[in-house]
Amino acid sequence: MAKSDLKDMFYNFPVRQADWTFLGFSHPVTGQYFVVLFYAMGIGCAPPHCQEFAETVRDMIKDEAERRRLGTSSLPGLESVPRTSAAKDGLAAAQSPQVFTTEVYIDDFQHLTQLLQQGLELFEIGAKVYEIPGLIEKVVKREGPARIMTLLGFEFNSTTGVLRIPEAKASEIVLLIRQFIATAHKGGSVPCSIFVVFTR
Repeated sequence: MAKSDLKDMFYNFPVRQADWTFLGFSHPVTGQYFVVLFYAMGIGCAPPHCQEFAETVRDMIKDEAERRRLGTSSLPGLESVPRTSAAKDGLAAAQSPQVFTTEVYIDDFQHLTQLLQQGLELFEIGAKVYEIPGLIEKVVKREGPARIMTLLGFEFNSTTGVLRIPEAKASEIVLLIRQFIATAHKGGSVPCSIFVVFTR
């Protein structure tokens, strides 16, 4: 398993100037008026639009990986990414397309492969695919390839097939549930931070 992360995903979607006023607000102290020029956290349409766009990026990665498995020509712009030969256990060594895949959740890409070298090759394909539309990868957040990995708070173990929530994350979830129940029990409003955690 391996994962890569994109930087400031929502900021890749500029808001057309005619709609800036819909996202405007006045500063409570200075009275200055500000507008949001890009999708911002909390805009309801941002996650599904970003997910749809990310899935298109993911499909390019998958398409290029399959082309390498079959030994056919690369997609335009991806010819410069080195191919790992079948002898070195790269994507060309895959017997079927089921032994590797790439999945995405908004800005988090996860690569699953049978062999280490295939994961490394997918990293390089992904890095080049991100460049094409101007996306920026947070290279410092790259992780893997590894047999055990944490993604979205869950720990996956590809060797044992076990999925678990690490102790610190489990404690955090239990605390949030208790706060939620206590607040709801008192008839109060639920804090926004708790709402965000449960809807993500």
